[in-house]
Amino acid sequence: MWTPRERLRPSRQRPNICGGCDVAAKPSLPATRQPVHWSPRINPSVTVLTELPDHLLGTGTVPHAVPAEPPDYVAPPHLLLSGLEPGASTAALILFDDDLPDRIEALNRLWHAHRGKPVPPDTRMTRQQRGRLRLMLQACDGRNRGASYRDIAEAIFGTERIAADPWKTSPLRDRVIGLVEGGTGLIAGGYLRLFRHRRRP
Repeated sequence: MWTPRERLRPSRQRPNICGGCDVAAKPSLPATRQPVHWSPRINPSVTVLTELPDHLLGTGTVPHAVPAEPPDYVAPPHLLLSGLEPGASTAALILFDDDLPDRIEALNRLWHAHRGKPVPPDTRMTRQQRGRLRLMLQACDGRNRGASYRDIAEAIFGTERIAADPWKTSPLRDRVIGLVEGGTGLIAGGYLRLFRHRRRP
């Protein structure tokens, strides 16, 4: 039976074949720990840093490190524009667009990290939403490997809980189907919506 833990194990049926592409990745790190860099237009949490113009006063410097284990947050992503030398006075370039509130929030997180202060949490997703996201990916992973909806439900919720009610009318059956459909939508490109806060038009 498929279980969520199987997604972390290498397949025994296929050889471990590595591609020969040149990518910005560290060979010593697994794929789940590789830093992923996005365009600031795609991900508003990417802060753009540039050299401070001569006619402006400032004492900021390029961040060299972030806290080792910031609470509930991954190291703040930032983009250094070409020509910015280490130690130079630095300014943040904030795009004046619909994502301006997100960009300011991201800059605040980067500032806290650079100062060694507790980094505010990323509020684009709640803890409940992150938990559901994890379940969606697990459900999709199982479905793509040929697991039935019931197999997926038993792996996620436990065999005893699934056996307590008739499967065809079980609310957990509908929940698993919803998880698979939601995860499929994310994989098809819906994950891009996770980069932004949900705002009413």
